[in-house]
Amino acid sequence: MLDTKAIRSMLTDQLSADDSYRLSEADHVEFLKELERIGNLVTAVKVDAARQAEERGLHTRHGRKDLSVLLRSTLNLNQAEAKRLSHLGSFL
Repeated sequence: MLDTKAIRSMLTDQLSADDSYRLSEADHVEFLKELERIGNLVTAVKVDAARQAEERGLHTRHGRKDLSVLLRSTLNLNQAEAKRLSHLGSFL
């Protein structure tokens, strides 16, 4: 299982450190690229988790008509993002 609390803590620590200005220009660009890769991986994990929630029928057990409604109500997502996430999960 992914340790989401540890990841959140590391990212919060990075924001608190506010030290990316110490990087050289080349390293700063590489840092930005790596953050984009990490963001893409996080999106992939979210889509996979949404797919698994759909397969488990979590929306039904929570009294919602479909997964996008469950995502909107529990994660406070806007309708478009909730539909996109649940739709992408169907492709996995």
